[in-house]
Formats: sequence, structure tokens, C-alpha cells
Amino acid sequence: MKYVGFFLEYLFFLLVKIVSLTLGFRRSKKIGKWLGRAMFKYIPLYRDSAIKNAQVIYGNVDENVMRVLEKAFENIGTFLVDSFFVNKINDKNFKEFVEFEDFNYVEEALSYGRGVIVVTGHFGNWEFLAGVPSRLGLVNLGVVMNKQINPFTERMILETRKKANMKTFYNQPEEMKKIISHLRNNGVIGMVVDQAYYFDPIFVEFFGNPAPTARGPAVFHLKFKSPIVLARSILMEDGRYKLKFYPPLDFDLPTTEESIRAIIRHINKVFEEWIMELPDQWFSWTHPRWNVDGIIYRKKLHTS
Repeated sequence: MKYVGFFLEYLFFLLVKIVSLTLGFRRSKKIGKWLGRAMFKYIPLYRDSAIKNAQVIYGNVDENVMRVLEKAFENIGTFLVDSFFVNKINDKNFKEFVEFEDFNYVEEALSYGRGVIVVTGHFGNWEFLAGVPSRLGLVNLGVVMNKQINPFTERMILETRKKANMKTFYNQPEEMKKIISHLRNNGVIGMVVDQAYYFDPIFVEFFGNPAPTARGPAVFHLKFKSPIVLARSILMEDGRYKLKFYPPLDFDLPTTEESIRAIIRHINKVFEEWIMELPDQWFSWTHPRWNVDGIIYRKKLHTS
């Protein structure tokens, strides 16, 4: 029966995609906002997760915080609908959808010849952050993703990314050789690392609490000396997205657990700043960031 549910979910997203593409990039945003409001009102799993995350971050969830969460869900729906347009973007019309800021940092990092690790979270439209530079031929991009629960929506994601000239690597041991080869060919690897990670995670402070976090960006950086470029997508008032990139990071550290922890902590600190700056543009409110096997880790860390 679960596959029936998966297929119905796929059909729903397919219908939303068809309607959105028919309406166009601007008008379809109303559908996205409606979807987001419906998620907040009718899917307690997502709403409760957002409230628990807000309790960790803000301490007290008052009316102002609830308004932030409601707006965040509207934006989540918008991000979903907008992502369907990634393969409508080309070198002639891309300015109708995005603007680039400091992409030269990626070019600088590529000039080192050791591959580049672009690290982001679920901020704004992360599919645009990856897909637009790839479609425009600016980078040879491979993204790392987890296996999805729904095989039908996973196929939709893979097909979309393939059309955007992106390679997809699964976050599995047998895929590591492909990722390493991509870096050694001076490719760009994209990693989204703001959600709870359950496969050999490293517990690193995030908003004052230990959170299970992927160690991948730090491990690849230390082993292969590939610079890390932090990046994010920001929804602007005109409905387009700013794709913002930051100076390359090169940590001169030994390959140790403490070095991995230091690098991931640096990334988490940046994510904290981004979330506090634009809390309504963080998709991962819907995910239990501090949840492992049903336990919310609330113990304060004493090290930074």
C-alpha cells in the first residue's frame, strides 16, 4: 500500500508542476504560497517539527515566532513551485529568474585545480543555486544526495537534475570513488548539510546544542585539499533569487576528528547567521534538526 501512497504523492507533484509551468514563473507563486499555508495548517508533522526547532533556536515560541514560521511555510511552497522552472532557464533569459553575486569566488577556487566543494543548506531555492550555473555551463557540477523514500519523486528529481546538466551522486560508500574522481577532474561537488544526518554523523554545536551533522565537506577538504565555497540562494522582493557565493575556505589542518569538528562548526556558525538574518527562508524548519531516534538533544555544549 505504501507504493500506492508514493505514487499518489508523485501524481500530486506532477499536477502542481504542470499547472505551475502553464501559469508561468510569476503567477505560479500564488500556488506555492497556498501550498505552504496548507502544509502549516494541515500537516502537523511539519508544523510540530518547526515549532520544536524554533524552541531550540529562540527558546520561547511567541506570536512573532509563529508569524515567522507561517511565512517560512509560504516560502517553502514558493521554493517548491519555483524549482520546477530550473530547466526553463537559459543564457538568454536567466536574468528573469536569478542574479549572481560574487560567482568569481567559484572561478577563483577552480583555478587552484583541486576541485571545489560548494557547501550550502536548504536556503531559498537551493535547486536554482545548483541548477542555474550548471545549465549555463559555468561549472561541471555533481551534487550529493540521500536516497529518497519515494522512488517516484526521486525519479522526478533525478530527471530534472540530468536535464540541468548535473551529475547526481548518492551518499553511499560505493559512490565515493565517483565523487573523488569528479573532484580530481577539477569538478564542483555540491553538498547540502543543514539537516540532521544519521549515517556516521559528527555531533557539532548548532545553536548551542549538539546536532548530528554530515562530515563529508570537511573530510573531502582535508583529504584532497579541495577548497570549500559557501553559497546560498536568497529570495528577493521582485520574486527572483540572488545566488550568492563566498570566498574560498582553505583550512590548514591535519586530518583528524578535531579538525573535522572545527570545519563543520565553522560551517554551522555561518548557517546560524543566515538563519537569524532570514529565518523565513530556511526550508529545514520542517525537519527535526536535533532529533535522533526520537530524542531531541537539548544538552548545551561547553565548547565552541
